[in-house]
Parts: sequence; structure tokens; C-alpha cells
Amino acid sequence: MIYEYAVEPILMTQKGTSSNIVNSFGPDKGRLISDFPEGWYEEVRKLIRKTKKPMANKASINRLNRLAEQRAFIKRVPQKPWAERSWLTNAEIENSFKPFQAILADVEEADLNRNIVPGQTADDSYDRWRIKRQVTVPRNAKNMGDAIKPLLELSREIVFVDRYFNPKTPSYLNVLEQFLEIVSNRQSGISLLRIIYHFSFREKDFYDEEEFKKIATEKLEPIIPKHINLIFQESPDGSFHERYVLTDIGSVHMGIGLQEYVSGSNSTPEIEIANVGLAKDKFVKFTSEEIFHQVQGKK
Repeated sequence: MIYEYAVEPILMTQKGTSSNIVNSFGPDKGRLISDFPEGWYEEVRKLIRKTKKPMANKASINRLNRLAEQRAFIKRVPQKPWAERSWLTNAEIENSFKPFQAILADVEEADLNRNIVPGQTADDSYDRWRIKRQVTVPRNAKNMGDAIKPLLELSREIVFVDRYFNPKTPSYLNVLEQFLEIVSNRQSGISLLRIIYHFSFREKDFYDEEEFKKIATEKLEPIIPKHINLIFQESPDGSFHERYVLTDIGSVHMGIGLQEYVSGSNSTPEIEIANVGLAKDKFVKFTSEEIFHQVQGKK
């Protein structure tokens, strides 16, 4: 769904190729650039400056900065120390330990056995470049979290949307705990501004709103990391039916909901990257209500 690519830095000095990279990468596009080697952004800047073409350099730097604005980079802990070999050789060694979706390299021909795609001609004719915007995953917290992990690692604002959320239900708590664990442990260096859970208060589940707040605090404090404050916003029951994870950089439709499998429901729901326009509209819609309740984590 959202895949990590190794991209040879020299490609960003080539006008047509770098433009294609900028237009093809970002969480909403399903592709991220691995920070490989560590300091990839600075390495590209050095290569651009070496070309000594002021106007071309400015355009190249602008394209590089667009990637940063799109939060198209993802951290990687190297499996092997960087050695004085070519970038491609180091990338292949790294790929043998922890595979990239593909290695985008400055080569003329693809070598799919080595997971190499030519950066100048990368398009959907290559299976490793083609993105599956919709995936089916086993309905458990671990798999659901893994499917959207890059989104949770790179976002400043996150909104979970499920009208049926119930803090008394373990299948909901397990998924929420897994998602927040990913947020808590992320290494992106991106500061978190807020996390919202948008739901519908349903009188048949609780005696009144105060009971919901009391139970939510009791159940959620132990599973929310200490530095996270979870905000609840509420819309009337029946006013929406969507299930999403919405963020400031991209969003996914969570199919049947933000809970693990329960008897009688679909065990392998579909998760789909939402299109940009829809995602922006939903983000505004589900962040505009007043605060219903807040829980500060104690985990």
C-alpha cells in the first residue's frame, strides 16, 4: 500500500527524472524514498551544487524541497554499515537483508532479479513500481497497524474515524493501542500536533455521556503512551458511516472499521488510500467539532 524505495541520489540532478520522482512520491501516492544512505537529502544537495548551473540548480533544489514538504522520506536503520562502494552496490547489499519495494537506479535497463528499476523510465510497466492502492489484510491489530505504519510515522495530525467506537470493546482497544504504539515509537523526527478519535455517542451503549467519559478514561489511560493526549470529537449517531484514518499528509479508508475481527463480521477487510481531494474534505469534516472528551495517556 505505502512502499519504501531506494532512490539513487544522482537521479535528482536530472530534470525530467527528478520531476517524475517528485510527482510520484509521497504518502498519498503510496511511495516513499528511503533515507539511504542516511542523509539522502543532504547528499542530493551536494550533487546538485556540483553541477554549477545556477538556474538548473535552483529548480533542482525546489524539486527536492517539494519532496520534503510532501514528507516523502522515510527513515531506515541500515542492516549493514555503509562502505566505500558504489551507491548501487550498497543498495543491493541492503536490499538482500531488508528488501526495498525497488531500487531506483541510474541505469539504462531494468534487472528485476536484482530488484533494479531504471530511474529514467520508471512507470507502471514495472510491477515493482505499480502501486496497489487497495489491500486486503487479516483483521487483527498488528496487520492493520503494519498496513498504515508509514502514515502514522510521518503525520503531524491524525484522526481516527469510526462511529461505533466503544471503549468497553477489546477489539477496538487493541487496534487503537497498536496504532498509538506506532506513533509513539516513530523515528521520523516529525512533531505530533494532535490525535483525534471521531465517533458517535450512542445512548444504547451507555447510560449517559458522563458514563462514556468515565469508562473511556479508565480503559484508555493504561494503553495510551504518556506523551499522547487523545481527543474525542463526536457527531450524532447516524450522521456518518465512514471509517478512516485521516492525516495532514494522506488518508486511508479502513473498510469495515477500526476494530479487530469479531464473530460474524468480515475477517479480511480492505484498506484503501483515499484520493487527495476526498481526503482533504474528510479531514476538515472530522476535525471541526468541539472537544467531547480528552484522555491523557499513562502507559
